[in-house]
Amino acid sequence: MVKKQLVILTRNLVKPGRPLLCPVYKADGTLLAQKGIVLTEEQVAILDDYPQLYTLGKALSAAISPSRFSQDRDESEHYKWRSPFVRLEELRNELIRVLQDPLNGDNLECIDAIIRRLEVIVGEAPDAALATIVMDQQEHYAAQHAIHVAILCLLTVDFLGWDARHRHALLAAALTMNLSLGLLQNDLQEQKQRLSPQQERIIRRHPEASRALLEEMGVDDRNWLDYVEMHHESIDGTGYPKGLVGHEIRLGASLLQLADVYCAKVTGRSYRDPLAPPVAARTIFLGQGQKKRLDITEVLLKVVGLYPPGCQVLLENGEIAIVIKRGTRVDAPHVRSIVDPQGRRYQASILRNTANRAFAIKRVVEPHVLKYDPEFARLWGYDPME
Repeated sequence: MVKKQLVILTRNLVKPGRPLLCPVYKADGTLLAQKGIVLTEEQVAILDDYPQLYTLGKALSAAISPSRFSQDRDESEHYKWRSPFVRLEELRNELIRVLQDPLNGDNLECIDAIIRRLEVIVGEAPDAALATIVMDQQEHYAAQHAIHVAILCLLTVDFLGWDARHRHALLAAALTMNLSLGLLQNDLQEQKQRLSPQQERIIRRHPEASRALLEEMGVDDRNWLDYVEMHHESIDGTGYPKGLVGHEIRLGASLLQLADVYCAKVTGRSYRDPLAPPVAARTIFLGQGQKKRLDITEVLLKVVGLYPPGCQVLLENGEIAIVIKRGTRVDAPHVRSIVDPQGRRYQASILRNTANRAFAIKRVVEPHVLKYDPEFARLWGYDPME
């Protein structure tokens, strides 16, 4: 079936350090490379050995046609190849402005633009986008956390095959679920003492208050509004603000809550260190199983993996590596080793497949063992400054 839809792929669309805009196939329909992955020079050299490469006709048309966001200067050809880390930071800064002034008349247009650009970034570089959830730690928490939750929601609903309307509503809800808190979240993130009674009241009512703010802004999408209002409800009735039970809670709201909790756990707080992703996954799946829908919990953990991109790990051979790409197994991602077994930094990182027993993951390494720096963007094939 796939073979009948194949057309010849132009070689100039296959370049090292740039995400593939369409999948790459052999003449017999065998998939060689998925859309969105960033190819190394070695991988491009392997593809160059094939006499001819092919892709899907529709995918090629989309790749070579003018961007549907060409009206936006940031969606230019140059923007496509800039580091997703820099581009996501720009989206975070735009969201900060929304949170600072929720009733600004341009906010709905700004939120739509953030969603469109987020879809482009995650579509081109899904693993790099996921890596920011683990790698970005506590700077501008309110906006950063919302972007992280939106990334996780987007990847999950794409896996589930949601239609564009419901996907847009969920992403909009992820960006605005804490709208009424504004940048107060940043202060709460740094606060070491217990919440005051007044702060607890604000927290308990923020889902309803955020919905009210959205309605005042002119939002009439019931899905968007419901997802925001219900994103702290739990299926066992212990959530808030209304204590809804089971399927009284919209599926999108349950997914939003799950992504919210996961991102919060792997980021940490001023009063506790971030949890290692495998620990966060087990805590959510086992420790809170009665509070969450296990069907979407399983999907989300399958999407993110036990060792998501950005995670630092110790391998069986003694190397320290950073996860750069999810694998076919949730416990066996692709990594780049950057420290040798004797603790010396490699001059160039080495690609490893942890499905190989010799390079299997022993455990997660605490981030302080190997401090993140902007140069890590190169592990995904991007110039960190572009």
